[in-house]
Amino acid sequence: MKTLKELGPEVDRHIRSILDFPKKGINFRQVGPNLLWNCALRDIMPLFANPSLVQDLCSAIAHHIRTDVGKVDAVAALEARGFLFGPTVAMSLGVPFVPIRKKGKLPGDCLQASYVKEYGEAHFFFPYS
Repeated sequence: MKTLKELGPEVDRHIRSILDFPKKGINFRQVGPNLLWNCALRDIMPLFANPSLVQDLCSAIAHHIRTDVGKVDAVAALEARGFLFGPTVAMSLGVPFVPIRKKGKLPGDCLQASYVKEYGEAHFFFPYS
């Protein structure tokens, strides 16, 4: 199995960087050495033209969690990119998947977290029971 570091160059070849998006002065990309965090502001949709690469990436993320993080109770992921990888990683680990959504997208009681992005404040909500 390839590691995240080994998959990095191949993943990078499939990811587009877009200048001045979502508004002028913001670049839809992030430069960083760690593949887990490097996809945050990039268009990752071209990855899905290569299903085996996506599977390898999810397997590498699950392996990283098993070996470097240890036991986890669940995999939580932010919409929307996190929903593309989170459920597969959660299934690989045999744990539940917890969606973290934008305001108004989840029924029932939710916890809220606020954060500041390059272009304003945003809020995420996640279910609890």
